[in-house]
Amino acid sequence: MPRPDMPRPTMTPGTDPPSGRTGPSSRGTGPRNVFATEAQRASASRFGLVLFLITLAMLFGAVMVLLLVLRLDDALWPETMPPLPWQIWLSTAVLVLESAVLVRCCRAETAQQAKGVLWMALALAVVFLGSQVWAWCTWYGAGSPMPERELVTSGFYVVTGVHAAHVLGGLVPLGMLVWFATGDVWADRQRSQVRLTSWYWHFLDVVWVLLVVLLLLQ
Repeated sequence: MPRPDMPRPTMTPGTDPPSGRTGPSSRGTGPRNVFATEAQRASASRFGLVLFLITLAMLFGAVMVLLLVLRLDDALWPETMPPLPWQIWLSTAVLVLESAVLVRCCRAETAQQAKGVLWMALALAVVFLGSQVWAWCTWYGAGSPMPERELVTSGFYVVTGVHAAHVLGGLVPLGMLVWFATGDVWADRQRSQVRLTSWYWHFLDVVWVLLVVLLLLQ
């Protein structure tokens, strides 16, 4: 127990209490002070996204197995099924263009360079969702009246609906990036976010192409 007459230690700004070191604080960056440097934060973000994409790959893998079973079984996929709605090709073209636009956005060095490209990416994502709704309506009108087609049409809605739900989720990071670029905020953190967002959309692009290929199997 310290004696009353012993001097108490004093702290100066920028000093860490445990070691008494002076200079920059050892606290992390960001609102929660988790990471020591911005590079650590970016690395953790990449790792988290990779884990998330692995989870999505397992989900879409199960969906593709379901689609493959439906497509290769003549009893489940009757010959009287109408061809795929042409809007599917529109959706494919829009999603491929989305990936190309995001690749260009990754090269943007300033907010002015990124803003127009990000608005285009956001608009393409909305067009994709609109074309999907259009395809669902067309498929419903062409394939639903006959009872033997109900399983196939339901499977089509599930497969494309799961994908559309993740496209809808992808609008959130795109909207955030548009907000930053419009506010002329474009630092290393935003550039890192663009790269991670592009990874997510490239993943959705690949999944969509695989789904279309499975739907076209004879």
